[in-house]
Amino acid sequence: MGGWGEETSIILAIPGRVAIPGTDWAAIAEPVAEEVLQEVQQALHDENWHQVWDLLANTRYSVYIDSLNIGTSLVVRTRQPGDRIRPLGMAHEKKVQDILVDKHIPRTQRDKIPLFFSSQHCLWLAGICIDDRVRLTSTTRQILRLAIEPL
Repeated sequence: MGGWGEETSIILAIPGRVAIPGTDWAAIAEPVAEEVLQEVQQALHDENWHQVWDLLANTRYSVYIDSLNIGTSLVVRTRQPGDRIRPLGMAHEKKVQDILVDKHIPRTQRDKIPLFFSSQHCLWLAGICIDDRVRLTSTTRQILRLAIEPL
C-alpha cells in the first residue's frame, strides 16, 4: 500500500462486520444490548461516569458513541488528504494528519489506521480519538459500539 489516494471506502452496516481494505483490521458496529443500554442511560442521566465506564469498557480498539442520527451504515476507510475530526473535548475540527503527528504515530502506520464516518463527519480515528459530537452525554438515548479487530 502506497500513499494517500489509494484508499478504498467500504460500507459498514449497523450491525455489521467488514474487512477494511488496505489494513489488517476488521471494522465492527453494533448497538448496545437493550438491558445494558437501560443501565447506561440511568448512569448517564445521573452523571455517574464511573458506572458508565464500568458498563461500557472503552479500550484502544473499542469505543461507544451516541448514535442518534447516525443512520443504518457507516463508511470505513483509511485516511485521505484533508480528513478532519473534532477530538473529544475540542470545540473545533483538527486535521487527522496533525493528530497523527501530535500523537507520534510512525509514518509507516498512518496509512493503515481505519477511520469511521457517518454521512456528516468522521466519528472515530480508530485507536486514537472519537469525535466530540458523538460523545456520550446525560441525554444519550442510543449507543453504538465501534471496534476494530485483527483479521
